Amino acid sequence: MATALNTTSGQLLAENNGDVEAALQQLTAITEPLAQLSEGGSSVKSGIETIKAALASGTPEPLLELSKSDGKLGAALAGVGAAYGLASATNDAIRGEWGDFIKALASSGRSGAEAAAFAMRTLGESGRIAAQTGEAAAAFLSRLAPAFGVVANSVVVADHFIEALRARLPCGEGLHQQGFDEGAAVVQPGGVNGTRPPGSAHGKDARLTSHL
Repeated sequence: MATALNTTSGQLLAENNGDVEAALQQLTAITEPLAQLSEGGSSVKSGIETIKAALASGTPEPLLELSKSDGKLGAALAGVGAAYGLASATNDAIRGEWGDFIKALASSGRSGAEAAAFAMRTLGESGRIAAQTGEAAAAFLSRLAPAFGVVANSVVVADHFIEALRARLPCGEGLHQQGFDEGAAVVQPGGVNGTRPPGSAHGKDARLTSHL
């Protein structure tokens, strides 16, 4: 469920041209039935509420606690929240604050490194979907590129994230490399500042409910 949640969140962000509020509303509607159908459904619901609260207050710290809850699912939700926070940033100062948070998140331990990887993967998926829609997505891609640049430059220097890349933490087969490669392609063909982990695993588009 964690990987499907991550992929769906990235797709919704692209489909709504970077409108985080609209994307979260759709994500809430899509995941609503999970509260009764899946053991992790209630965790998803509460996690989305945490994301909404963090974005509304401009305070990302609750996402750190979210990353430590419910294992991989909590890390995925925290990653979505961090990605959405960056995507909604309206200036460099706010992007910098989210970048500092993601750097701290990636250095906070195994769960934080997973969450940072999920954030990167969410932005990568958004960029991949948006790039397929042509000129209509140009404005969104121009906003997404600096957001991905911030998260990429934040995590590549974080010790735990580097360890995660080497160990391939179990948050989706090839998830870290895939997210980095796809997101970096949005910023520039050669990656961000020339830093790009080797290898890439390309998955299929998926809506959350199709993975249950």
